[in-house]
Amino acid sequence: MSERSDRAVELFKDGFNCSQAVVGAFAKDIGLDEKTALKISAGFGGGVARTGEICGALSGAAIIAGVLYGATDGRDAESKAHTYEELQRVINIFKEKNTFVTCRELKNPPEKSEDGAPVYNRRPCVSLVEDVALAVEKVMFEGEVKKYGED
Repeated sequence: MSERSDRAVELFKDGFNCSQAVVGAFAKDIGLDEKTALKISAGFGGGVARTGEICGALSGAAIIAGVLYGATDGRDAESKAHTYEELQRVINIFKEKNTFVTCRELKNPPEKSEDGAPVYNRRPCVSLVEDVALAVEKVMFEGEVKKYGED
């Protein structure tokens, strides 16, 4: 583990969703205060608003990539491509260990409770948050990184 991945796990255990945990752990690195980072990423938990789609922790990585590398000019194809490339590297590292990228697959196909709500067979979120934080750190923060606000 690392300081950032430890912080991500701590945030998750404190009740924040997977996306909030990852973005919150990197808040200072991307030029945000922690409160703003937590608010920006709040809707991405549970595979985006508990829909079971893309893993919230990976959504957090997408937010981080966007803040670090994202284009501020719609014609800036180079920044767009670089953002996607860096995020794809994170996703590939994640998939090597976890195979899937959707929340519902990562938690195993849910069963239905008597009231029709999904009941997941497992809840691996702590380890997934850690995996994403470590991948983000490896891809986006080892070596020379384009810092927040640089063009």
